[in-house]
Amino acid sequence: MLHTVLTDREIKIGATGESGREWSETELHGLDHINLHDEDWYVFDTSYGTDQEKYLIRFIHDNRDNLRARFDEFYLIRNEKMVTIYSFDEGLAFEPDFPLFLRRRHEDEMVTLQVFIEPKMAKIIPAEKWKQDFLAQISEGSGSMPIFQDKSYRILGVPFYNTDPATLKVFQSEFESMLAD
Repeated sequence: MLHTVLTDREIKIGATGESGREWSETELHGLDHINLHDEDWYVFDTSYGTDQEKYLIRFIHDNRDNLRARFDEFYLIRNEKMVTIYSFDEGLAFEPDFPLFLRRRHEDEMVTLQVFIEPKMAKIIPAEKWKQDFLAQISEGSGSMPIFQDKSYRILGVPFYNTDPATLKVFQSEFESMLAD
């Protein structure tokens, strides 16, 4: 159960700039109208993080009505050293920044999608291409590697999130495609 993993904990914020600012103190345009404390889909009261991480939260906020139309419940969780996954090819450790859980009733059962989302600053994308490849492998079923999946639970990965128009277009397309399934 998520409530056994998501407990109150202290995190150390030593970053400067946007990463060191709490959500309510951000200097990023367009975030001041969102009170995370009041949002039932974001499981924490605030967020520290990079500009891309905060813009991803805004993306989910801006798409919440669409998500609510398709799902009974959805929750975005900031992964702060709670979940580590390992690449299929080399066993490299990866802590996706955000798992998104989506649940809907289908006939007599609940169907859950668990989606790993990784916002990434543009200058880091080339060096961490293996993570994007891994997220694609998760959604593709990774060839011969089994991924837990049945008719009521799917684990997916989407391309990196970034506000660069070309990168954002790819992310949005994959995100919308995933929701349509």
